[in-house]
Amino acid sequence: MLVYVNGDGHPGASYAVKDYAVSEDDFDLWYRGRQPHPANLAVAWPTAMRNHFQCEMVVESDIRNTAEDIVNQTTSYVDKNYRRTNLYVLIGFGQVNVEPFLSLSEYLKSINVRHIFYPTGDYIRALRNNGIQLNHRGYFGADGHALWSNLLSKELTKML
Repeated sequence: MLVYVNGDGHPGASYAVKDYAVSEDDFDLWYRGRQPHPANLAVAWPTAMRNHFQCEMVVESDIRNTAEDIVNQTTSYVDKNYRRTNLYVLIGFGQVNVEPFLSLSEYLKSINVRHIFYPTGDYIRALRNNGIQLNHRGYFGADGHALWSNLLSKELTKML
């Protein structure tokens, strides 16, 4: 099973543990570029799901990602990997314009790639409704990622 994750800064756990959005923000890890910061990624919901499902996971989320970036990155990755069995795509998006994601969803359906898309607002609402608070940067810590992992894992399990 291969799970591909993309979106804004939330799936990559920007600011979850360390006060960095991505690796290059940390002077000691600048060479890693725009990858999620490893300390934050360690508590991110994709990591928890990877551990739960014992699967391969690729995370390309970035706090700077636009809808176009997410669609282009996802399409590129899927085009190279969709022939692999059991590819799943999980995308969180903060943009108001859902049209690019509707088109991407149709494309994924056409090549039989199972996927879950969710607006970042739904993610924030679900966690806050469960008593999880945003940090000073407007992101969730390890507790929020653990809860979201549990919620998404239930949805992903239905697709298996």
